Amino acid sequence: MLSPLLEQSALPNLHPALIHFPIALIFVALLFDIVTLMHRRRWSDQAAMLLWGLAALSALAAYFSGRDAVDGLGVLDPSVQGAVVSHADLGYWTMLATCAFAVARGVFAFIARDDERIERVPIRIALTLLALGLSGLVGLTADRGGALVYRHGIAVSKVEIPQEPSRSETTASSAEERFFVEDDGTATWNPAAGDGSALATLVEMRFDGTLEEDTSAEASAEGLTLSVDGKGFLLWPQTLGDVQAAATLDLSSFEGSVGIVHHFRDAEAYGVFLISPEGHALVDYRDAAENFLDKTEGFDSYGTETLVVSSAGSHLKGFLRDEMVNHGHIDAPPDGKVGLFLSGRGRITVLEVTIYPIEEE
Repeated sequence: MLSPLLEQSALPNLHPALIHFPIALIFVALLFDIVTLMHRRRWSDQAAMLLWGLAALSALAAYFSGRDAVDGLGVLDPSVQGAVVSHADLGYWTMLATCAFAVARGVFAFIARDDERIERVPIRIALTLLALGLSGLVGLTADRGGALVYRHGIAVSKVEIPQEPSRSETTASSAEERFFVEDDGTATWNPAAGDGSALATLVEMRFDGTLEEDTSAEASAEGLTLSVDGKGFLLWPQTLGDVQAAATLDLSSFEGSVGIVHHFRDAEAYGVFLISPEGHALVDYRDAAENFLDKTEGFDSYGTETLVVSSAGSHLKGFLRDEMVNHGHIDAPPDGKVGLFLSGRGRITVLEVTIYPIEEE
């Protein structure tokens, strides 16, 4: 319903239009509460009550519009993911605190409705102090949101995933040189034909079945083509916390499921962004229990696919073809390894895999 309005607007989403309402209303409501505390006027008390109710409604609108806004941004640079998660978490708690305070304020107004002089000073002082604390939380949340725009350029200019070194630019002459870890922990793998013989020395292979280089592939073909028949994991050596990982794979000759694994502790404890002919999903395995955080049914035929998973704090997102397709929340998992999950039969060509540690904001 709101899409036609956005099409006529310069705004990328509704969040910038809505976010200023709770900020202004909360501070004005606080001002009226202070006036009531000092002068004990009925009109200022009623005005404050109305403003807190409007502040709660606008906080709800601002939070949910913000969640929709970040979901529509596509794949973000890993360097800003920590800032996005920090602002989202602060926004969530600000929204809850504003709604809770508005309810508490309403209960107090109902209790004090027959008190013409509003003599319940201790309770009113306590509420005013709580409102001051809430205003501080609002200011911190607004500061983090402003940083996303003015420091990181979120929704102002598109932020691309770092592409250096790219497959076309690399001059590495050996399998080991095409698999490297930078000082900041970023790991990049740009494999080529013939790298299969070094695969077991580069990654940890936990595979039940056959996984080997397909030597029938053209020697000049881009990437490393693997013959797959079974199920298992290819895991990078680093143990990481918050992370964003991207993989570009040619799956046109493969039948089965493929995913990016994160926070892998063992075969019964890990998270994965999974795609299969049935659809795509964010799945969390803990204590051998399978938990679907978000699932979408149906999937087009495989081709060359770029999968991206972001796991920062309690926020998990799965991207396919530069579009967010799954979004889930769960308690932050323990640190673990990152890699590929393969289950099925056929040929998979690995074109590029990159793993980015996400720094806390």
